[in-house]
Amino acid sequence: MNRSSTARSRSPSVSVAQIALMIGLVGVVLSGCHFPVSISTRASVVPVQRLTVAPPAGTPTALPRNLARPTATTPSRTPPTVEQTERQLRVFRDLWNVVNARYIYSNFNGVDWAAVRTETEARIRAGLADDAFHALMRDLVEGLGDQHSRFLSPDEVAEEEQLYAGAADFVGIGIVTDYNPQAERFYVLQVLPGSPAEAAGIRPHDHILKANGAPLVNEAGEPDLAALRGPEGTTVTLTVRTPGQPTRDLVVERRLLLSAEPVEYRLLQETPRVGYILIPTFFQDGIDAQVRDALRALMRSSGRIQRLDGLVIDLRINGGGTYSILMSHLGFFTGGVLGYLVDRQGMRVPIRARAERIGNSQTVPLAILIGPSTQSYAEVFAGSLRHKGRAALIGQRSGGNVETLNAHFFEDGSMVWLAEETFQLPDGTAWEGKGIEPDVKIERNWDEFTAENDPAIQAAIARLSD
Repeated sequence: MNRSSTARSRSPSVSVAQIALMIGLVGVVLSGCHFPVSISTRASVVPVQRLTVAPPAGTPTALPRNLARPTATTPSRTPPTVEQTERQLRVFRDLWNVVNARYIYSNFNGVDWAAVRTETEARIRAGLADDAFHALMRDLVEGLGDQHSRFLSPDEVAEEEQLYAGAADFVGIGIVTDYNPQAERFYVLQVLPGSPAEAAGIRPHDHILKANGAPLVNEAGEPDLAALRGPEGTTVTLTVRTPGQPTRDLVVERRLLLSAEPVEYRLLQETPRVGYILIPTFFQDGIDAQVRDALRALMRSSGRIQRLDGLVIDLRINGGGTYSILMSHLGFFTGGVLGYLVDRQGMRVPIRARAERIGNSQTVPLAILIGPSTQSYAEVFAGSLRHKGRAALIGQRSGGNVETLNAHFFEDGSMVWLAEETFQLPDGTAWEGKGIEPDVKIERNWDEFTAENDPAIQAAIARLSD
């Protein structure tokens, strides 16, 4: 069936700003993503940042695939068939037409889009293997320069759908990591429950410095994660440092793990009763069900319903996700119109949440933790709840990536996530390229503290206790 240019409704407003290293999962994160360690990199769509799909287990390199992709200009050694070339031309024309009609920037960010059509058709007619063709399409979309839109080959589409379902598996140790380029170190965002990393004593905020004695950052200051990979059942010796403590060596087994990232929750204090929920992503299918369960658990004590006096929602590692999951989460805490998605013609589509009461979730005071990795629909969630008067924002300025991407599929199984709308509050406020300024600033990064002395959580408790 020809699925050419079929839009998937309200897609991920995913940013592409961080390599998601899933170690324990090897991968990368979407329009805002991270790394599970097996190795993995959580998705960023830009190399070394967050929503690029994680490479499958067994991939010989842990670097983002687009650093080693085939050169788009390399002609096929085996001449493509006439049918192959004609199919490539149809896919390209469908892609070109979608961008021409729906891309959010009518000037195409300075790209001569008409000239692109003529030049690209000539290159396709000269003969391209399918992998070189897909690399060429990827380069064209990246060349638009918005840092959000991206083209996926058929294999990448399949991988992304597995990640969305939380069904992708990887051989690894079970941690989600990110990279601090200034300090040239990897650090842990999450440790998967029941994983080898958890058993070995690795915790969120820890720095992963070496694997089998080899630094994970090369002499050029670039990530080099090859030493973390290995067959299932083998072990790796990691040099780990908890912020403020000496380094230690841990032997960790590599095992087959699922890529699903867990919601974390706990009660921070009994009086007043303040809960905490970390929502790692709005991209993974079923994450809203985990948050619903977390809310119910926090509002139950000694077998009876117990209202919360305050709730801290941590979005500091949340790079966005899909519209439907965003709306489920907003509905836990409010209802009604929260803002608009605006296209290049100025058409406004309202974002309207349907309230779902879980205990006193509709009225509990909220403190939402944000930072540079809070992007796309995570920013919409935080900023719209503050505008609604439901939440105070604590932490650092958010990423400033609120363009909404829509999915368009093509007949060869490839697709494009295309930036077509941007978010605005009812008063017209927009955050694209600027980010959201928090109410209480905490200028410390995730890798500079532990869960026990987290300054943003401490500030949130103080705010909620006022």
